[in-house]
Amino acid sequence: RKAAEKSYEIALKDDLEAAAALDSANKKFAELEAGRDETDKKRRRIIELEAKRDVYQKLERLFCELKDTESALSVLNAEAQKYNALLENAKEKLARAKAEKDMAQSECENAENRYFKGIGGILAQKLDDGKPCPVCGSTHHPSPAKLSDGDMSKEEYERFKKLLKSKVDALDSTQSEWEKCVVSKKDADGKCSKALAEYTAAKSAYDAAVGEKAE
Repeated sequence: RKAAEKSYEIALKDDLEAAAALDSANKKFAELEAGRDETDKKRRRIIELEAKRDVYQKLERLFCELKDTESALSVLNAEAQKYNALLENAKEKLARAKAEKDMAQSECENAENRYFKGIGGILAQKLDDGKPCPVCGSTHHPSPAKLSDGDMSKEEYERFKKLLKSKVDALDSTQSEWEKCVVSKKDADGKCSKALAEYTAAKSAYDAAVGEKAE
């Protein structure tokens, strides 16, 4: 009987020790699981923070691109307005130059008529009946040209010719200036259109990124 009690005590002790060992193992397992859960939480948090960092970096990059394109567009718009003003000024100068050339041409034509009329009067003074006219060859001169106060000298006529030439040259120069302004304005407008397209694209990309961040 004592041997049986002894065996029972030993078996009971072993069971208690086994139960304690199992309880300790369960506690360690629970601690390990809790530690793993905490590690997973930290890992997920790190992934979330990295994702946010990427989003903010993308937003910063897109914002810088947006400001750059906006600045470029502003500069090009100012340049286009400058060329537009130059073109309008060139148009006005061209109109004035054409009007001055037309007036000089009319005056020169009038001077030419008066000059050649005066030449006729001078030649008529040298005509003699029966002798051939140096212009038409006729020996009869029933109605010879007469000199008048309105006739013009060669010197005066030459002055009108020089004035007309100066107005034609001025018109050509103004025309060239106007054509250059047209080309410059067209070039500036093309750059503005390109810059506007780049700004619009940058704005759309930035707005989309802001929307993604808000989600």
